Amino acid sequence: MTRDRVAALSAGVVLAVWGGMMCGANASDLPSTKAPPHPVITALPVSAFEGAYVGGSIGAEWGRSAGQPVTTTGYSDVNAEGESFTAPPGPYGFSDKGRARPAAYVDGGYNWRFGSLVVGLEGDAGFTDSSARLHNAAVAKDPADPEFGYTVTGKLSSTWRSSARVRFGVLPISKVLLYGTAGVVAGGVHGSVTENVPNTITLAGPVGSFQTPVGGSTVNSARWSGTGYGWIIGAGAESAIADNVTLRGEYLFSSLTAGGKTGAGVVVRNADLVDQQLRFGLNYHF
Repeated sequence: MTRDRVAALSAGVVLAVWGGMMCGANASDLPSTKAPPHPVITALPVSAFEGAYVGGSIGAEWGRSAGQPVTTTGYSDVNAEGESFTAPPGPYGFSDKGRARPAAYVDGGYNWRFGSLVVGLEGDAGFTDSSARLHNAAVAKDPADPEFGYTVTGKLSSTWRSSARVRFGVLPISKVLLYGTAGVVAGGVHGSVTENVPNTITLAGPVGSFQTPVGGSTVNSARWSGTGYGWIIGAGAESAIADNVTLRGEYLFSSLTAGGKTGAGVVVRNADLVDQQLRFGLNYHF
């Protein structure tokens, strides 16, 4: 092979390689006909404090009357030696004296979330033994006649209760809701007051007239029942502990009209049952 042919062949190889490189570079500059990949969007978590929920709670309740709605006949006695015993006719109020009563409720509601704020509507209903007994009532033996006694006893209680409330809350962190609540309440109320007055006669003695028992006693009483209505306020905290499940605790304060009755020797007017509640429960969110 001559030198000229070798030179011509070498020049052809160089041109072919150069042309291939240029074609590849130009092809990369052309627009692609392939569809771009679809972006991957991760779903945002849904707050446990949005939407509907149902649940239940248990707790304790403390009851008392808002004032002193009870008056009675009262009792006084003076013996032959001039010793006297007097039991006032009142007024008397009701108090649980710090004794807690059990209660259980079911509840349901709906929440709307606006950023870190939560607004909701809730209703509940349940059974309770919230009750209070007549406070500072006379339960005593007459020192002049120890075998004979004068007593005044009574009780004011609620057996069932239901409320409809608005809740306003804030989320300091995503899984915890702090809220206040207020609304209306209704419940079944029962009341009774009984007064036992010793039967006596009046006689003349060395220091004047005196009384002496003749046996038995006169029973004065008033009993009533019905449905009471009132208001309820409170505050609480709720925390997400699992998917769709929250744990809650709340304190509630309510006033329920308990009515009254005028009986023989006993008068009960405008007895309002004031109740404190401490509840703990679970809610399931849909």
